[in-house]
Amino acid sequence: MYKMQNGPGIELFQYTHCEQRPAARCCDHGWQHVALYVDDLQLAINRAVSAGGELLAPPWDLTRAESGAGNRFCMIRTPFGAVTELITFPSPQPYEERTELRRWKPPAL
Repeated sequence: MYKMQNGPGIELFQYTHCEQRPAARCCDHGWQHVALYVDDLQLAINRAVSAGGELLAPPWDLTRAESGAGNRFCMIRTPFGAVTELITFPSPQPYEERTELRRWKPPAL
């Protein structure tokens, strides 16, 4: 995770997988998706689908270091084929009990 000075972070993953093809899954080589923080996950899903996006699976609870009441995410395929992750974490995350570090979240408007 690379933290920007006054903004979001860039999270990079390295996967080792013998079956590679053009990026279609989150574990494939190349650019797969952009994650967008949303305050209201269901509203964001409804807006994305009404704009022509496809909900790839119902929202999932975040687990492990990101778990907490209401902390969830889902993946949407855009009309032009890119994948966007919608994520919300209204509850503190367990790691916050052990460090002053915080995941970046857009300021409330």
